[in-house]
Amino acid sequence: MSAKIDLFIIGAQKAGTTSLKNYLGEHPEIVTHQSKEFSFFYDDTEYEAGIEKAYEHYFGTAEMAGKKIVCKHAHLYSSEKAIERLKQHNPECMIVFIMRNPVKRTLSSYLMEKLYDRVDFEFDELQHALNGSGELKLEDWQFEAIVEFGFYYNYLQLVYKHFAKEKVKLILFEEFSKHPLRFCTEIFSSFGINNEFQPRVRVVHNKTSQPKSKFFAGFLKRFLVEKNPVKEGIKRVMPSNTSARLGEKLRDANRSKKNNYEMSKEMKIFLENYFLLHNKSLAELTGINLDAWVSSKKEN
Repeated sequence: MSAKIDLFIIGAQKAGTTSLKNYLGEHPEIVTHQSKEFSFFYDDTEYEAGIEKAYEHYFGTAEMAGKKIVCKHAHLYSSEKAIERLKQHNPECMIVFIMRNPVKRTLSSYLMEKLYDRVDFEFDELQHALNGSGELKLEDWQFEAIVEFGFYYNYLQLVYKHFAKEKVKLILFEEFSKHPLRFCTEIFSSFGINNEFQPRVRVVHNKTSQPKSKFFAGFLKRFLVEKNPVKEGIKRVMPSNTSARLGEKLRDANRSKKNNYEMSKEMKIFLENYFLLHNKSLAELTGINLDAWVSSKKEN
């Protein structure tokens, strides 16, 4: 019988999920996957192949016996089917949901898609697409990834439908980025393992940045995402985990060290109003004060 996953980081996308996974994975009594995402519950093909094959794929020869298993998928929270599958796998699994100011998460997600050459519009044009005042029309996946993933209230209701609230640990990204060690220590303590262990929390993983070269971003998209003979040849001779890490290294090479992109004040106000009702509902559902997500609240 396969070991059960003890903790699953279900999101949110662009909210420090990769960093938390990697910090926890440094603990000698915890094992986690090297790839960014554990897609077993989210991907129908992987799920049909069974958990044993997934463990072999994501963990390889890593020793799992007697260790706590930590997995992560940055937008598993958006799929009720995936949440149901995780519940069936282990109803006692600890769920971690990191929530980031949706205005800043929207910008971060946009910049990631820009890095991957999957959007060809400027960030401020997003306002016209959302209020219908311009020619820009977002594709369904673009709206979901860049905007809709910030509707945490809707998704948290799905999570609570399948997991008891006491099984769900909510973390604000703004607090996690300031005190990552505190949250790691809390999780170690909940596992009953050595909570004095200190992972290297000064290292930030999967940091959002702009591409150095739009041309190189386009090349990587064609080389890594779209079907081509070279990509298919690599898949035949190289394990998928290894090829995925190679792809990330190539993308990392195209990341600019300049992360000073500032959205306009007009755009910030528009997005704050756009997410306002969702955030209000989220605050009522969780009891968490989210005033810091609205710049006008900070100024008062």
